[in-house]
Amino acid sequence: YIPPEGKANLNEILKNIRQICNERKFVSKTKYNFSIPKRKTEIIGDESELEQVFFNIIENAITHSQSKKPVQIKLMTKLNTIVFLVQDFGIGISNQNIPMLTKRFYRIDNSRPRDTGHTGLGLSIVKHILNRHNAQLNIQSEINKGSIFSIIYLPASVFALAIELFFMESITRLIIALIM
Repeated sequence: YIPPEGKANLNEILKNIRQICNERKFVSKTKYNFSIPKRKTEIIGDESELEQVFFNIIENAITHSQSKKPVQIKLMTKLNTIVFLVQDFGIGISNQNIPMLTKRFYRIDNSRPRDTGHTGLGLSIVKHILNRHNAQLNIQSEINKGSIFSIIYLPASVFALAIELFFMESITRLIIALIM
């Protein structure tokens, strides 16, 4: 993967998604709460790809929750690490299905027709975009209690430092190879 080079304002992305959710008529009547910090949260990233990631996870939670409790959507910074979290209080996902969720075309409920737009590609795309952004998707779930999908981003400064060290090491190896 080629890492993105631009800056992405995660606060603005989530504000846009909140607006889309407010305008969209979901089949599910599940409510949702966004918790977006006032302080600007920026990472090195592609805004349109990150919007696709966040929307996919949020839409899945709202669509599949079927709970009276609202889906919780949060953006947080903890110890220089950025965390995006979506928690629902719905039916949950069995432990045997969790590792399969990011596989292409995998769907827990195959009885639903694909023409509803749920093809089983969403979380696979999410995984690939997050790999490109040096981020990690974590999924925790318990049957009849709900699920938590979280994305953890390394601090931009740590990521930039790692890239710089990698290139310095590569250049050093190249110079040594040329000298020898």
